[in-house]
Amino acid sequence: MKINQLAQYLEWVMKFAYLNILWLGFTLLGVGLFGFFPATMTSFILLKSFIVDGETEWTAQDFFSCYKKVFFRSNKLGCICWLILGSLGINFHIVLTSEEPLFIGLRIPILLAIIGTLSMLVYVFPISVYWGRSMYQTFFSAGCFALAFPVQTAKVLALLILIACIGFLFPMFLLFFSGSVSMYLVLKNYVLLQIKIDKQSME
Repeated sequence: MKINQLAQYLEWVMKFAYLNILWLGFTLLGVGLFGFFPATMTSFILLKSFIVDGETEWTAQDFFSCYKKVFFRSNKLGCICWLILGSLGINFHIVLTSEEPLFIGLRIPILLAIIGTLSMLVYVFPISVYWGRSMYQTFFSAGCFALAFPVQTAKVLALLILIACIGFLFPMFLLFFSGSVSMYLVLKNYVLLQIKIDKQSME
């Protein structure tokens, strides 16, 4: 029994490594900037089939087929994310380097806004993949999730930071597992929260 479980775990490890390589490869295929978001959304879609339906057969052909379908939508979604983060980052840089009393007083509010934005962005791709909603509905729902589940969101952000640190210390982990494991944790967290909401709505 233990041997079978170990074999199953090793199979999952190999599949996650393979998915991570596909994610990195198709990110480079889109010249990085334009490939990152389609590759990320495609990975989320495949992980959704694994978490929700138990499907684990991920092929390069399936990845490429899905990649093409979500290319424009995912880049549109990603551009909005970058615009939001970019504007907050620029504002934070301005208030951080300025010695004006007004700007100094704005440092903490802008920092909190950045943390809140990151909390919201954690749910943007899972919601888009899970429901296929409009851009406005996706970001609105993501904001609601971040506000409704601050503890769970903080845990996910902490895990993502931990994974980034591990990847920095061990580049091989970055190559084979950082992306796929991060996306799995984010999506798994969202699915569990969605199940919790569905149960509460049925009571």
